Amino acid sequence: MSQHHRYPMGYCVKAANDYNELNPNKEFMFCVLRMLDGASALTGSMGIPAVRFREPDQNGNMLNSHCFLNYDGRVWDPMFGLFDYGIDTYLTKICNHVELGPKQHLVLFDIQELGEEHRKNNRSQFIESSPLILLASFLVNTTNNTVTHYVG
Repeated sequence: MSQHHRYPMGYCVKAANDYNELNPNKEFMFCVLRMLDGASALTGSMGIPAVRFREPDQNGNMLNSHCFLNYDGRVWDPMFGLFDYGIDTYLTKICNHVELGPKQHLVLFDIQELGEEHRKNNRSQFIESSPLILLASFLVNTTNNTVTHYVG
């Protein structure tokens, strides 16, 4: 399997598991992100709408979570072929794959470690209330590709 093999949408955890097996010399942390509407988050709205990937999975579902690998503070995403990026650059590149409305230009990314049971079951499950802690939140402005650390 090529290092830059493009997996179908919805197979990000499978891609990460495969890449992890092919690179035993690195101790990757499996991370999951979820994408939310940044403007709603900034106004403190209840029920913040999800931002979803443009491409549906094989069942026609539009996804707003995604798994990637972290190693030594750098991002490795075998599904999208993005390797060894800093988080800011990585998040701006992920924004190229999301569906945004004409006036929508802020994407809030919440990131947490992917639970072991979800990794084993190839599910990029973001857990709202869990013992898993939120590692970080970032706000990306897609009009000028700026990334800020978000504290809500």
